Amino acid sequence: MKNFLFIAAIFFLLSWSFINSQDVNEKITQINNYIRVIEIDKDTYRVDHRFPWSANSLLVRVGEKDFVLADTPIENTGSHALVEWLRETYGDVNLTVINCHFHIDCLGGNYYMLSQGFPVYASDMTLKLFEEDKENIIPRMLNGLNDPEMIDIVKNLQLAPPNHIFKAEEGLTLHFDWEDVEIYYPGPAHTEDNVVVYFPTQNILFGGCMVKGFEFNNLGYLAHANVNEWPESAQNLLDKYPDANIVVPGHGAHGDMTMVNHTLNLLKR
Repeated sequence: MKNFLFIAAIFFLLSWSFINSQDVNEKITQINNYIRVIEIDKDTYRVDHRFPWSANSLLVRVGEKDFVLADTPIENTGSHALVEWLRETYGDVNLTVINCHFHIDCLGGNYYMLSQGFPVYASDMTLKLFEEDKENIIPRMLNGLNDPEMIDIVKNLQLAPPNHIFKAEEGLTLHFDWEDVEIYYPGPAHTEDNVVVYFPTQNILFGGCMVKGFEFNNLGYLAHANVNEWPESAQNLLDKYPDANIVVPGHGAHGDMTMVNHTLNLLKR
């Protein structure tokens, strides 16, 4: 028993060290009080929007002036701040946005993105669930807020659906000069519609909220989850992208494909 506890303690400390060492070794730019970008590879950023909880987007350069953003910031001022930083850093850019499921932390910033003429992609399932749930999105978000500034922003939030729709079961590949970006539907998990985004040249996977960060010892928000099919969907992800070197979850620090195994272990509890 003592040996088991010792090994468990060592594993915990190594995992914690790995998680916390990432941000120390990477360039972090604080855009404003709520949003920061962490460069995890060349011209590749984990966008951390804390409003009030921390939610990730993934921003990847895929051409001289082309970028792909997997999930928007939680709301439009976050999208505005991110795009302004992107333009200040890289000049006039072409941004393609992907909504990975229908929750606010994936598409709450769509309205600003569309106002800038950026295409916003999502699956037919995501569009359907968004339309069914859109009247509940802002009230549900307000339930978790105490900060007066955040409450005011969310009360005035303009929601918008994606404007480029593909069939979830078929997936989609977006072709750019430097990268062919794969959007893949592994099956129901955190939500019925959750898709992932893979950048094969860099072997980077945006797993979104179906992949749980190492910091978390539970599955999080489950109101729209399918916990019965989640394990099979997670296994599909392991089988589809065994060579992914970097995995970015919907919340928390990035890691590697062992994060999917961590998610499977949580599902067994």
